[in-house]
Amino acid sequence: RADRDSLKGDFDAADTKLGDQREIKKVLKTEADKATAEVTKLKGELRDRGLLEKLLAEAEKRKQASIALAEKRRHVSEAKNSLKTHSAATAKKEEQLKKLRKHLQHLIEERQAGSAAMLAKDLKPGSACPVCGSIEHPDLAKSDVEIPDDDVIEAARAQVELAEKAVQAENNSAGEARSLHAKLQAEFEALIKEAGDQGADSK
Repeated sequence: RADRDSLKGDFDAADTKLGDQREIKKVLKTEADKATAEVTKLKGELRDRGLLEKLLAEAEKRKQASIALAEKRRHVSEAKNSLKTHSAATAKKEEQLKKLRKHLQHLIEERQAGSAAMLAKDLKPGSACPVCGSIEHPDLAKSDVEIPDDDVIEAARAQVELAEKAVQAENNSAGEARSLHAKLQAEFEALIKEAGDQGADSK
């Protein structure tokens, strides 16, 4: 009977120990499930954070592209206005040059038309004509207008030369403005294309 009681005691102790182990295993499983859930949650948060950071980076990139585009558009507009200004100035200076050339030509023609009158003005009775050699001058040439002298014609010619230089300088400035406008316009169109390509890539 003592042996039976001893065996029963051992059996009860083993059963209790087994029950404790089952309880511990149950608790460990619960904790493991919680840990797994926490890991899954953290992975999701990290994934969401990475997506958010990517979206923020893309938004900042688009913002900077918009700023660059607006700045380039302003430069293109300024270059276009500069080109218009130089083109208008060139046209004005060319018109002035045209008038000055016409005036010079008119003076030369007046000088040529009045050359006989200028010679006659210096002739004296009995002196030989420098053209025909005659000493008689029955009908001296006269002019109804003032005949321009060499100084007047040279002054008009100098004005024409200055106007020609001014036109050339303005033409050079207009050419530079035209080249700058074309360069900036090409850069602006490239930025627009780049912005469109980035928009397509982000979709």
